[in-house]
Amino acid sequence: MPGWILALLILQLNLAPTGVAIGQVVSPTGTPATGVRVYAIPAGDPKALANNPTVFESLALTDEKGYYRLDIPAGRYFIAAGSVDFPTYFPDTTDLTGAKPVLISVGSVVEGINFSRYQSVPIESGSQIRKRVNFFSVFDEAALGRKQADEFERGVTLFNDSATNDYVNRVTQNIVKNSDSIFPVVIKVVKSESATSTVLAGGYIYLTTGMIRSFDNEAELAYVIAQMVGHVASRHVTTNSAKANIMQVALQTGTGNALPQGVLATTMAHFSRNDVNEADFLGLQYLYKSGYDPQAAVTYLKKLEAQEAASPKAATPDPLAVRPPASERLRLVQANVQRVLPSRVSNIVNSDEFVLIKSKLSN
Repeated sequence: MPGWILALLILQLNLAPTGVAIGQVVSPTGTPATGVRVYAIPAGDPKALANNPTVFESLALTDEKGYYRLDIPAGRYFIAAGSVDFPTYFPDTTDLTGAKPVLISVGSVVEGINFSRYQSVPIESGSQIRKRVNFFSVFDEAALGRKQADEFERGVTLFNDSATNDYVNRVTQNIVKNSDSIFPVVIKVVKSESATSTVLAGGYIYLTTGMIRSFDNEAELAYVIAQMVGHVASRHVTTNSAKANIMQVALQTGTGNALPQGVLATTMAHFSRNDVNEADFLGLQYLYKSGYDPQAAVTYLKKLEAQEAASPKAATPDPLAVRPPASERLRLVQANVQRVLPSRVSNIVNSDEFVLIKSKLSN
């Protein structure tokens, strides 16, 4: 069959031109490596790739037996396991020049892409993420996230425009590769006039079309995505569950009574506000590392501050608010831009593609 006919059939059937890589990740002792991130890097010049690896959106986590399945667009790739900063490449090398490229063709299944001497590097090494109690394993949180995502999507209308979804996903995956997240991040666009975003367990995040329209440029879009990835990297959904359980057990042990709902709600809201500040801090770093102008965080929060100031509830502090006032977030972000991020000559602010996508959503 001529190639152009096959391509036409793929388009008509709406099939993604992908193949599959399957393998297992184990430690030098033969122990399966659970919850390890596996991803593909387009094969090319090793020196250029080492300086700026491109992580595809087809990331995967190994299961409880160390196995993974990676759906990858057709092409030649280096398959890597672990963090982007300290990857192990197939076949079992930390040196990209020794990596063996894997050919993925449309519809193919390439098995045996195994890592037999994988040694993990703590994802928190060098990061600003606070260590905390979490009763969920990485694998359990990923399963919880899939369940939450299914429930969430049954109650919303997803925006099924491939150009918009592909664009938002590319921006997201560029940020993920420059983050501390151990989870592959799945982002979807929800069709809604309200400007909202949602973060679920295990790397599932959502943006509304109304939120995208509220941004002035791509850098503002990238900041909000980076902030959500900060929540994912910090595992805020499951760590807050652990905090609530600990508080209940502690009070029952001391008094024999359950924690009053009002006290629990107020305390958990306080934790949630702290989580937002932490995600702002991490998101600012991910934004900068991804090449964007960190001032986008400032301009976005200034707009949010103006909206809150115009609200009738602005003058009344709410102890149950799950987000800090935008004015507080703005003050902290401005301070961190000056204190944490080195100045540089060139930053990404906008793109023609963002302008096109926003125009499409505004019509």
